[in-house]
Amino acid sequence: MDEPDWKKLQRRDDAGMKCPKCGSTNYREARQCPKYNDVPVCINCCKNCEYYSADPVARTCRFYIVNPQKDYQRELEKIENKINTKEQKVDYFYRDNKPMIAQRIEGELTWLYEERRKLKEKLIQQKGDKKNGVYVTRKRNVKV
Repeated sequence: MDEPDWKKLQRRDDAGMKCPKCGSTNYREARQCPKYNDVPVCINCCKNCEYYSADPVARTCRFYIVNPQKDYQRELEKIENKINTKEQKVDYFYRDNKPMIAQRIEGELTWLYEERRKLKEKLIQQKGDKKNGVYVTRKRNVKV
């Protein structure tokens, strides 16, 4: 007698769910682990991890607390907004015949342009880190 379809899906071997850390296929609960590129690991491996916290008030996984990651996209948007407002101020002060103030703001703009360039490079490198371990540099692509 054949098993119903839902019974087949309950078995972990048929579904292809395998813990990347211990290799177990017989587990009921899993959590996405940032150490394994957000692939689900069994709950036993999660509890044995050095980043696991059993404190009911705190977060269970403390990986991102110990290893913080910057959000370069948000920082880039902030700098873009600053550049836009500074450029508007420069135009205003030149029209208002105050070139000394406008030149001072242009000096700040050159610094902001450099910061924007650095953040774009970091953002490209961060995207390269997430994809197949290739770091994008100015000189060449370096395989890790």
